[in-house]
Amino acid sequence: MIVKLIAHTVVTGWGDMRDTGWVDYPEEIDGETWDAFENFADADYLAEFAGRFCYQHTSVLEHSSATFLVREVSRSLLDELRTHRHLSFSALSQRYVDSSNPIIVTPPAIVEDFKVRGNTTQLLLDAATDHAIGTYRELVERLTTAGLPRKQAREAARSVLPMATETQFVVTGNMWAWHYVLGRRVAASADAEMQLVAKEMLRQLKEIAPNTFQDMKDE
Repeated sequence: MIVKLIAHTVVTGWGDMRDTGWVDYPEEIDGETWDAFENFADADYLAEFAGRFCYQHTSVLEHSSATFLVREVSRSLLDELRTHRHLSFSALSQRYVDSSNPIIVTPPAIVEDFKVRGNTTQLLLDAATDHAIGTYRELVERLTTAGLPRKQAREAARSVLPMATETQFVVTGNMWAWHYVLGRRVAASADAEMQLVAKEMLRQLKEIAPNTFQDMKDE
């Protein structure tokens, strides 16, 4: 599993935000000068700026965003994470990429079982995935031999690939979306692989927006 924060909101010229001209800010807000917010993390500051203007709550978190590159996770995880329509994805395409020698991501439960009882369940997983990948290769070969373009052959053959097949993707969401999604995905009842990814995302988000995520635990 590789999770890396690769982009996030940065406020350019925070001091100028007070003097935008389209709204009149007083010198003090609730007894604090605007200079007091100079040391905020950028994502937190932007939410604070919006909140001081509109005096609402979660909507102010939608102005900042963060983007992650995620690799060495299962297709199953991607499919589940994609159900959160607040997030935007760019994912590896199995139509264009050869999947005849894929990495198989072992589910956490099987990893833990291996530590306790040996490789019984791991061997079962290996046998099932080897058979599926072998079928994929044969389908691609037969369909291309029959005259189909490689992309169309892979498109048809991918139907037999295991959900444990490794994938990679870039995902972007605003801070409200990340707070909503991760609040559900770090829970003990969430998918085990998803918990690992969500906790790592939350850990990194706390570095760039500590106030936004201060109410959430990443471990």
